[in-house]
Amino acid sequence: MPGGSKADILIATLGKSLGVNGDYVAASTVVIDYLRETSHFYFYYNPIAPAEASASLAALNIIISLQYSEEGTRLLSTLRDFSKILRSGLESLRYET
Repeated sequence: MPGGSKADILIATLGKSLGVNGDYVAASTVVIDYLRETSHFYFYYNPIAPAEASASLAALNIIISLQYSEEGTRLLSTLRDFSKILRSGLESLRYET
């Protein structure tokens, strides 16, 4: 944040960033209580399952490893190879990529 200030509310999706079902809101207790009292009942009341939390943690560990380990470098290389194979296959089927 500019000037070193902190965000009051952090909202993110686990599905788009980590491939896991669920979203989250991180904020002060006052903000969370307000959201729970004023939002539609479906929002902010459905905790993710333990398996989803574990999958999120595993995905975060992989993301961290991409920057700091040989395994991360290997994973990125494998992903690039698979991406090239996919692109080549799509192009051979005359799809624009």
